[in-house]
Amino acid sequence: MPLLDTSKVSTPARQAASVSPNGLKKISVIGNFSGRNAGDAAILGGLLKDISARYPNVRFLVPTLNPSFVRSHFRSPTVVPVSLRPPLNLKIFGLGVLQAAYDCDLFLITDAILFDRQLLNPLYNYLSTLALVAQLVKQRGVPLVLYNVSLGPVYTPLGQLFMKVLLRAADLVIARDEESIALMTQLGIDTNKARLAADSALSAPFSSPEKLGPVLAKERIRFPSGGTIGFNVSRYLFESYIPEAKGLMDAQRFADIVSKSIDRVIDELGVDVLMFSTQIMDLPIVRQVLSRLRRPERVRLISNKTYSHEDIKALLARVDIFVGMRTHSLILASSGRTPVLGIIAYPKSRAFLNSIQQLEWKLEYNDFRVDHVVDRIKDLWRERENVRRRLEEIMPVMEARARGSAELLAPYLLNGVHVN
Repeated sequence: MPLLDTSKVSTPARQAASVSPNGLKKISVIGNFSGRNAGDAAILGGLLKDISARYPNVRFLVPTLNPSFVRSHFRSPTVVPVSLRPPLNLKIFGLGVLQAAYDCDLFLITDAILFDRQLLNPLYNYLSTLALVAQLVKQRGVPLVLYNVSLGPVYTPLGQLFMKVLLRAADLVIARDEESIALMTQLGIDTNKARLAADSALSAPFSSPEKLGPVLAKERIRFPSGGTIGFNVSRYLFESYIPEAKGLMDAQRFADIVSKSIDRVIDELGVDVLMFSTQIMDLPIVRQVLSRLRRPERVRLISNKTYSHEDIKALLARVDIFVGMRTHSLILASSGRTPVLGIIAYPKSRAFLNSIQQLEWKLEYNDFRVDHVVDRIKDLWRERENVRRRLEEIMPVMEARARGSAELLAPYLLNGVHVN
């Protein structure tokens, strides 16, 4: 499977991308863009940046439960929110997504929203609805592209059926990890229309030092000479996406392990800690952890409820190492060349670490106990400069792959050409 490398994109494609298309092209972008998740916001920010840089005459239609977030955060006349609010919508199922399907020249699906958990619940699951919408898109002759996606997991026969329906309808599948392409093979889908790229959040900008200064002052963040470690935890414990972990850990036990690990790291390494919450729904479990700390004066909370994904990305670039549970917390941190230790609660987190050649730095559910967590953090602390040097080599390649995905849209966006 060829890797995307913008230095190897053909010269004609690069020249064409610099020419304004004939007329305005409307791109519908399907993801989870409610403003509650910093990782999703970073995906949208990176996608808009990369595609707009190559195609000047495009307008983005963005279905969202929170039109005001999209309107205020991505301030551009070319970014138009499409409401998914009731009563005409049950989140992804309803009038909003139909409007996006019928009023576009290119239909993009991005992020990691294609899995079969709660498959028939449109308030939670996107896969079943999008498999149906894909048929409408294709009937109109509109190209359908899965753009820097992570596919799966799909464990059920019905989930696998919906995934196959969607993948067969797609003109192009740009995957952000090898595991997604392996799933296509497993499902019997032709991988000749697949390309391996990277996550669009890698292209999202960092807040400038000038913008970050007031954040540091307000939160009394010092970045002392002894060092700072970042942490992130999620409300989705291991059993949510890893069936074999079912029943092994409840929220209280999890919070107890994390808080004791943080206290020991503060004592044994002499560091400060920044606790990052990148999804608003995670705040209850984050606060459980914080309430158990013996050394709360050495810990600061940074939440996307208050700060933008650009701010969070810039702060993650400043910590010495990062221990993260949400996949996009790992993506945002490593994009700043910060060494990461991934708590594997989702298969996509393991896939991301594998994609950046950092799979050795992971904590699996069956190893999640205080002594082991602390030992692995101390291991990464000792190796942080070597790991950072490796990331300085790896991450520019990953970022080029993420950007390069926009080049593959040229047949659909230039000169009115549709490729089916």
